[in-house]
Order: sequence, then C-alpha cells, then structure tokens
Amino acid sequence: MLPSVKDADPPDSDEAGMSLAQMRRPDLAEVDRCYDEATRLLRDAEARLLQLHRDEPCDSVRQTSADLIAAMKRIHRMIAAYRDALVRNAVALPCASRAPVRRREWSFLLWLRARRRAKARRRSGLPG
Repeated sequence: MLPSVKDADPPDSDEAGMSLAQMRRPDLAEVDRCYDEATRLLRDAEARLLQLHRDEPCDSVRQTSADLIAAMKRIHRMIAAYRDALVRNAVALPCASRAPVRRREWSFLLWLRARRRAKARRRSGLPG
C-alpha cells in the first residue's frame, strides 16, 4: 500500500510519529499490486462510463462520472510515476497535480472584471 498523505506530513510535536525519512517505503511488488488494481478499476469504470453514456439520459450524471474517471486517471498516473521511480531506484513521493479550473469560472471572472472596469470608467467620465 502506498503511504498516505497523513503519514508523509512531519509530526507537529514530539509525539510518537514517523518523519518522512523514517517512513517505510513500499517495495516494488506492493506498488505493482496497486498499479494492477488501479488499472483494473479504471478499465471497469471506463466501461461503466460508456454504458452510462449509452443508457443515461441525464447529462449531470454523465458529466459527474466523466469527472470521476478523470480523477482516477490522475491517480493512476501518480501510481505509474511512483512505480517508474522505484524501478529507477530514485524514489520520490509523487504529488497530485491540481485539477484543471473550469473555463466557465474563468469566463465569469473575466466578465465580472470587465463589468467593474466599465462601471469605473462611467463614474470617472472616460469614454468607453
């Protein structure tokens, strides 16, 4: 089993806890089992997603399941990177990449900024 984020955090006080240097590293066989299980789960989830796209009329259910598949793929890539690092004997704890920000949030923020600027221009008497 891969170390959890809780185990990777340094202890807050002198309580009994493991530092990152003292933490037990999983061996390659353990990581291979996790990788194989993640591959199987991802394959099953993708098959279920195809079935949902074919059978489910609700777009929100399909979008939510597609988002879950994207998160599973990120986790699968993290496990693969950790496995490759173990093979190269250069073990580094992988870090999760941030999920992409939805474009509609950015477009809303840009619209809001443009509206505020236009309002400020009108108050100051500038054309525009």
